[in-house]
Amino acid sequence: MSQMTSQGALCHFVRVRADHCVRRPHNVTPIQAAGVCLAGLSAYKLLFEDAKVKAGQRIFINNGSGGVGSFAIQLAKASGCHVTATASSTTRNFVLRLGADEVVDYQTEPVAQFLVKNPPEILFDAIVDCHGLSPDLYNNCEHYLKPEGIFATVAPATPSLFATATAGAGLFGRALRPAWLGGVSRNLRLLNLENSKDDLRALGDFISSGKVTPAVDSVFKFDDIFLAYERLMSGRAQGKVVVVVDSDLYVEQKHGKPKSI
Repeated sequence: MSQMTSQGALCHFVRVRADHCVRRPHNVTPIQAAGVCLAGLSAYKLLFEDAKVKAGQRIFINNGSGGVGSFAIQLAKASGCHVTATASSTTRNFVLRLGADEVVDYQTEPVAQFLVKNPPEILFDAIVDCHGLSPDLYNNCEHYLKPEGIFATVAPATPSLFATATAGAGLFGRALRPAWLGGVSRNLRLLNLENSKDDLRALGDFISSGKVTPAVDSVFKFDDIFLAYERLMSGRAQGKVVVVVDSDLYVEQKHGKPKSI
């Protein structure tokens, strides 16, 4: 994950360090496996290292239908948590199939506004923001996150590193500021994703056991890369968008679509 190769992301061959690789679980196809590492490891670290979730806890997952969110819901449910996730009316059923117990429709009303007006009877133990540094969701979380709860977030998809840093500084400024100066008295954690062979193996165990299934939204040929990016940037993907470099593998999956959620 932290290896900078300058090789790009869409190549016929890449050079990877051996300690960045683990054996593919027996019950997933190469196409499913292609979408596991970045999104799956992000979800694993957000839940278990940043939010420190435990069985019996109540977890809120923002952007439940995305790549990271689809893994986070399944991992949290496999760990014995009660999960509330956000989705649109289009992706609601998909998120429920992933295992979410409750769904908040972000199209009906801004998520933070809805939660302030309709806080859960039992406040959340953790909020996992898979959208990235959502200021309103964090700034208002004292209404729906326990005092000892943790708000764990990915970095947002912004046009530049500067924009990401600015968004992060705004949230951490509120987290470090005392309450009487408008600060938020809830623990904020920003995902720092680094490769871990142990974490990859643990994630693989969840998949091998059938408790977690990689969700594949769509598969594109190498020649259709721009269509793949259009799908990705549409914000409507339900799971991972995969580009297949090997044309034979693409033909195989068209005749026998990989098992997904």
